[in-house]
Amino acid sequence: MVRLRRDLEAHVRGALKTHGIRLTSISQRRRRVEVREQLARAAERGPFLAVIADSFIPLHETLCAVAEDLEDELKAIAKERPLARRLMTVPGVGVMVSLGFIATVDHAERFSRTADVGALGARNESRRAEPAFHSGRHRDDIDPALARIAPRIPYPGTEMMRKTILITGATDGIGRPTARRLAEQGHKVLLHGRNAEKLKTAADEIGPDAETYLADLSHLEDVHSMAALVRERHTRLDVLINNAGILKSANTRTVSGRDIRFEVNTIAPYVLTRELLPIIPSSGRILNLSSAAQAPVDVTAMAGGRDLGDMEAYSQSKPAITIWSQALATELPDGPLVVSVDPGSLLATKMVKEGFGIAGNDIEIGADILIRAALSDEFVSMTGKHFDNDAGRFALPHPGAQQADHVAAVMAALNGIVGER
Repeated sequence: MVRLRRDLEAHVRGALKTHGIRLTSISQRRRRVEVREQLARAAERGPFLAVIADSFIPLHETLCAVAEDLEDELKAIAKERPLARRLMTVPGVGVMVSLGFIATVDHAERFSRTADVGALGARNESRRAEPAFHSGRHRDDIDPALARIAPRIPYPGTEMMRKTILITGATDGIGRPTARRLAEQGHKVLLHGRNAEKLKTAADEIGPDAETYLADLSHLEDVHSMAALVRERHTRLDVLINNAGILKSANTRTVSGRDIRFEVNTIAPYVLTRELLPIIPSSGRILNLSSAAQAPVDVTAMAGGRDLGDMEAYSQSKPAITIWSQALATELPDGPLVVSVDPGSLLATKMVKEGFGIAGNDIEIGADILIRAALSDEFVSMTGKHFDNDAGRFALPHPGAQQADHVAAVMAALNGIVGER
């Protein structure tokens, strides 16, 4: 806790110093509001400074809130430590110095750099190669007592605030590593799955902060119930990742009489998105999983009037989700952002193994692009666009998604299906 507290101070001071604003210490609470006011005044001088202020004021406010939480925790700990109380009777010795001294003496191995312990000189421990957090701190350096505070710390290279993110199909395939990695970055992850046992396993992998939603997306009543439960539990959903998909099934017709590929891959995410829009802010993001497998959409088949083969149905369901992504983005010009994403061909998912009998490419390729799409600035102005991860860029979707009459026919059929309830 002591080192994290010091890291926060250095982070804020360093960020402000690069823009000519000097802050003596984040621990001086009265300075915090003054700094934000100074930034706000600077923003009035020109558009460049306005951009800086818009970025740094929320960051500064977030870090200060985290620092205050840590201060309260540290004070409570210091009060419980007789030695800390005695040390604080010495002039100039406060909570930070007293707990820093105790932590160093009691647990010198916690510190990997001599700079962390000052003149007391605890030995510098060598560290083996292992996963580290964005700050360079290793996982085993994090005190469990910080678990509820640490997730609020911003992550460089992504949007700064902690996000609430719902991922459908989070128990298998691309969804599972995407959920795990977003949770590791400190985001609040809502996991959807249709198998209770798999859902529990995925949640256990993430930890106690994971939230689960059991629903079969081939039953639209389940979709409505899940959306209602999400709205009941949350007033804000920052990112919705419509990841769940299906290629093969023993029963290809759902209770609605429609093909399960259209129901799960196209219709269910449309219903879910529509019902969650009230809690998705204009700055939010809706990511829809498309595919390299694409063919013109047979609207009669989508409505249940014609049987299709497995690959035929799948390759039509994916451009259909791309089409409604474009249509929804047009309907919502002020946000949230809506994009379709082809995560990469033949990734190592259960769907690829069952459908093509091959191991597939590294599944992390798909997780990488979904995390970028959920958080990175490169997607901010790309609403309505289609990202082709095989090409590594935004690209034109299937030709059918570019033909106004075809798009209109698909959307009319889709809205007709959704309006049946």
